[in-house]
Amino acid sequence: MHPHLVRALLVVALSSVALAAVEDDIRAVDQQWAEAAKSGDAAQLTRLLADGLIYTHATGIIDDKKSYIDKVKSKRQKYDGIVHSNVRVSVFGGHTAILTARMRMHGTNPAGPFDDQVLMTHVWVKLNGAWQLVAHQTTKVQ
Repeated sequence: MHPHLVRALLVVALSSVALAAVEDDIRAVDQQWAEAAKSGDAAQLTRLLADGLIYTHATGIIDDKKSYIDKVKSKRQKYDGIVHSNVRVSVFGGHTAILTARMRMHGTNPAGPFDDQVLMTHVWVKLNGAWQLVAHQTTKVQ
């Protein structure tokens, strides 16, 4: 086999392994976000959310990092459950990833109890060596 072909095949194989590892990292960090949101863990949310976060709820309300963490910490936005299904991850250039999922989110907020089926989009960017959520958007599907 020609040496250039061998090198090209090796690069493709290594790229596929690296891409799969990033996809796994994104799935894991998104699960960390869900756990921190459910438990009201402000310290973990501070690490996971980018300073420029745009957090758009299915209701149309938009929070920034501070207002979202304040709501979760004070239990004004309380999640009893966040369950992902149909998760897909797309990676762009190794430092940006989009995770989409169907989710059941239930709990209470200032409007009262909610139990929503939503489609969710999360945009994750690797900043200073760590994955951070820069955008969240959900759309109700029921």
